[in-house]
Amino acid sequence: MPMWLNLSPVNFVPLNSCMIRSLGTIDYRTTDMLRPLVHTMQVRMAALEEQCGRQPELYHIVIAMQEAFDRLDYPSTFRDLLFQFSCVQRYWLLASAWFEWHIHIWRSFPFVEQRAAPPSIRTDLMGAMTTNPSVVQQLSSVGIPVWFMRLMDTVTNEDVVIESVSFIEPVEIAQESGLFGGSPIYTGPVGERHLQAIARRCNFYADVERVPMPRVLQSLSSAVPSDMASTSSAASHAIAPASLVVRSTPGRSCVRHTPYPPRHKAPKANPGERCKFHDFNSVYMPPCIPVWRDALARVNRAAPAPEGADVWPYWFPEPALVASPTKDDRLLRHFVNWHRARSPWIYVVTHHSMTDDVIRPLTPAQWREYLNTGDKSREDAKTKNTKKSEQKRQIAAIFSRIFGEGNVVEGQVPGDWFGRAVNLIECKDSLIMAEMLWELSEMGFRHELRELDRYLVPFVAKQPDVGESQRRLMVNNVFPPSRPFHMKELPTKVDGLAASNLADRVRYLDALRQIVCRWPNVPPSIQSSPSLLDLSSAPFLEKIEREMAQFYCQTFYEVSGRAAVLPRKFPLRA
Repeated sequence: MPMWLNLSPVNFVPLNSCMIRSLGTIDYRTTDMLRPLVHTMQVRMAALEEQCGRQPELYHIVIAMQEAFDRLDYPSTFRDLLFQFSCVQRYWLLASAWFEWHIHIWRSFPFVEQRAAPPSIRTDLMGAMTTNPSVVQQLSSVGIPVWFMRLMDTVTNEDVVIESVSFIEPVEIAQESGLFGGSPIYTGPVGERHLQAIARRCNFYADVERVPMPRVLQSLSSAVPSDMASTSSAASHAIAPASLVVRSTPGRSCVRHTPYPPRHKAPKANPGERCKFHDFNSVYMPPCIPVWRDALARVNRAAPAPEGADVWPYWFPEPALVASPTKDDRLLRHFVNWHRARSPWIYVVTHHSMTDDVIRPLTPAQWREYLNTGDKSREDAKTKNTKKSEQKRQIAAIFSRIFGEGNVVEGQVPGDWFGRAVNLIECKDSLIMAEMLWELSEMGFRHELRELDRYLVPFVAKQPDVGESQRRLMVNNVFPPSRPFHMKELPTKVDGLAASNLADRVRYLDALRQIVCRWPNVPPSIQSSPSLLDLSSAPFLEKIEREMAQFYCQTFYEVSGRAAVLPRKFPLRA
């Protein structure tokens, strides 16, 4: 039974030609064993939802299982893959228990599943322990074995006590054995608090959590449960904060509750500097989406917005920056260096709960310095004391802290791009370069959409992890379901928000509408609009699309102080 298997280092497949030694994936045979079980559980949930409506608890469990399964394909350390493998198993077992309890034992819903009748006494279940007599009656009535534990002050004169047994806290727990050491996440009786402790930590990563990121908003700190905040510092690296918000400087972690100083005119561009609000013209840049291109060009840059150090940096290099060099040698150097950093950078960005100081978005100047690093400048940085060499040393130190001291292999360049051989050191490949820029546009837009929503709609609920899961699902719905953030394969057609046919992109526009409707100052036409899936008027749908694109670009500018990274059409092979 795959759900009881232990993952072994034998199942770990290191990435070929990766600049980070410790990254890899799980072999396909292992994931193929889990895939049918995960799929069957999704089918069961869909069938129940069709007949009885969505059950939020089950939905959250199954979605968490699917997300953990998807992450098994993400290049990660073995420890982090082991975490996610265990997550798939745990959530599958939890979903199975949900169906067993609600459908087959208590029959809470009029939903029938075909299966053999269980025995009258459920010897196939391990049973339960309780101190509550009503629970004993409930479980016994449906044939579940139950151990009734009596506290001494509840024993009457009519009870015959043969032997009393005290609760003893376990000792000599092997905390340092195996891959994971440290303090226990929970100590106490098995029960609801025990399950909550597991659920709160089961989706977190081990290795990457040791490297901090920009801290969360102070206004969200109250969302962290008190028992979580009091956990010992030894285990603190495994505890994710309530939320993550991109800020340019870690020290400035509070939301502005007053507007930025009003501007009377748009900031003056530096002579010769590329205007980031206009579409970048390059043979390697994928085709733009006209409605989004026009919306970005119409941004009112005289509106109040962050300036200077408050401007948001970039979690991913801006696509136009990668394609900006006019000389071939520098252009290829940009693409090669991004190709080298791509997998490990996606790893730290997607797997990390952001806290403070080491892993952070980079400024355009820092990205430019990294992308333009060649063998000669890398060697000069080790021996020379020029200003240029000092800049190279600084950016090398940033990446060394992010990826781990001694974990970077110099000169390693992946030899493939989604299964196709590539050698950008030797010559240009226009199609692959365009695909790289498309992926950067897609990831940049997706990440910025989520960070902007997190900034404007912070969750301060008792269960911030549930709120963040909902946010992640809402953002995922803006993109085709076959396209996770870390893509396994490239598209074969132009789809999503870039689809040429309005009917093909309306579902993604409606998913975006559901997000922006929650933002402050959303235009009334968007706020009051019914589901776009129920509308058939093409002119009205196109009007809502234009207004949403304009509202997104303007809002992003006023919050971040810079132009947004926008989605583009996938460059199809001619």
